[in-house]
Amino acid sequence: ILNEKDGRIWIVGKHGDDSLVVEKKLIPNIDFNGTSTLFHKCFRDYLIIGTNKGINILKNEVKPAMGCTEPIAVAFAAAKAKEILNRDTFDEMLVKVSPNFYKNGLAVGIPHTSFVGLDIAAIVGFIDGHAPNGLEVLKDVDDEKIKHANDLVEKVKLSVADTDESVFIQLKLINGIDSAEVIIQGKHDQIIEIRKNNQPMHKESS
Repeated sequence: ILNEKDGRIWIVGKHGDDSLVVEKKLIPNIDFNGTSTLFHKCFRDYLIIGTNKGINILKNEVKPAMGCTEPIAVAFAAAKAKEILNRDTFDEMLVKVSPNFYKNGLAVGIPHTSFVGLDIAAIVGFIDGHAPNGLEVLKDVDDEKIKHANDLVEKVKLSVADTDESVFIQLKLINGIDSAEVIIQGKHDQIIEIRKNNQPMHKESS
């Protein structure tokens, strides 16, 4: 990615020893072209998707998000679960995501960190995420606080949920006999259910 200027994004790629520069205008989501995805990449406020019919450049949703939304949404769920559990530590974190969500978020970098992946995103969200900020949950993350985040990854059990939903996260924090569970579905910041100690606390229709 080279630059953004005058409503255009300049993309550079390599073909053998030659450089190929492609200029693309931004297109609305409804004009998405292609039936199969070859790659996707976040750049500033844009999502760039390569398909069998070319390159699509989509403007992210109006709501701000610190980076690509898969790891951010998981971090948001973890921060919210911590808020409900009201504990600074946990014994186990169970994270289930939709197949599409898992595929798209597995190797995505986490904003303001050097970490990659959904499991570590959950840890960063728990350690220093601020749930009231929504998809900007990590905007004030402190490097010093999260520097040992990798030490907690073994406590996270990440799995794929049996669902047809494109966006789905079920995250459960366990601390002794206490637990907090957050379910996000439909949109990356849309919480449809919250449970504490397996009892519903909050539910919205999607």
